[in-house]
Amino acid sequence: MSSSGKSKNFTILHLEQRYSRIRLIGSPDFQKLWQQEEMTQTPQEAQKRLELLLTYLNMPEELTGQVHQTQQILAHFSPNLTPTDPFWDQLSALIQACYINLEHIPYSSFNRQIHQLRYLLSTQQIEWVRSQYGKKGETDADALAKYLATLEDDDYNLYESSRYHNKVASILDASGNHQAVYTDNIPQSNYKILIHFHSEFILSESGQFLVALDPENLTRNSIVNGSSFNYGNQNDDLHRLLDIDPILLFDPAFIEETTHSPEATFLVPDLEQQGDKHNPIYSRNGKSSKQLTRAAIKKFKKLLHHYQSTITKTQTSHKQY
Repeated sequence: MSSSGKSKNFTILHLEQRYSRIRLIGSPDFQKLWQQEEMTQTPQEAQKRLELLLTYLNMPEELTGQVHQTQQILAHFSPNLTPTDPFWDQLSALIQACYINLEHIPYSSFNRQIHQLRYLLSTQQIEWVRSQYGKKGETDADALAKYLATLEDDDYNLYESSRYHNKVASILDASGNHQAVYTDNIPQSNYKILIHFHSEFILSESGQFLVALDPENLTRNSIVNGSSFNYGNQNDDLHRLLDIDPILLFDPAFIEETTHSPEATFLVPDLEQQGDKHNPIYSRNGKSSKQLTRAAIKKFKKLLHHYQSTITKTQTSHKQY
């Protein structure tokens, strides 16, 4: 082959590699291109940019919950895309621009994909935490606590309501009394941790990440009570428009079928049920659902303080030497 032919092949290979890097969500090449785009002014411009993102991800019209589908999509994310990366704020701002001034989001294939993307983003984030901080013999709670210990206190919130992630079903026993049915037949509470509000982590009391697309440890609790990325910035009407109301219209069928199965329908406690320590379904051992969740958070907070202390001791030791 002539030198000109080799040079041409090298150029083509280089362009192909750069093209692949640009399409890897969160990579330096992707970020450079993403940030060069002008600030979006109209919903139409925002939608075009979001459609390009969906194309990069090869996002299907419907998430099935099958591991191979999830892993194929996750492969389009950079392994270095952290839950605190500015990309998440930028993406959320783009979503907000797309749906500005709407009272409700109408049905369309695009809107359904954008909603279901929230489950993918949450899965990417728990997998990142596991890959960076997970350790054999330890729980997901350990991994998340280690990660949070590296952040500033105002980066995360341990006390956002997790009411929507503590669904329980009920049946009537032989005596005609209501009996609670937990998703995995384990009486336990789930709790929520947010990073910059957008990045949502739901953990079971036993320390497992809960997300409906978990490629490593999928349970019924993961599907029914799992996390999803928040497009809103805080608990307000915009959060309801983008993150809560679309659930009924756009949730993946496999989540809907698991939550409302013939054997049991898992329901969110209302505010009164959540705070009632005598509720036959949502309370346990004389404690309300809200109290039980607070106790689980308190346990996690002790774990977090342990890892924060470990980091402090390590830093002090290094300074001495």
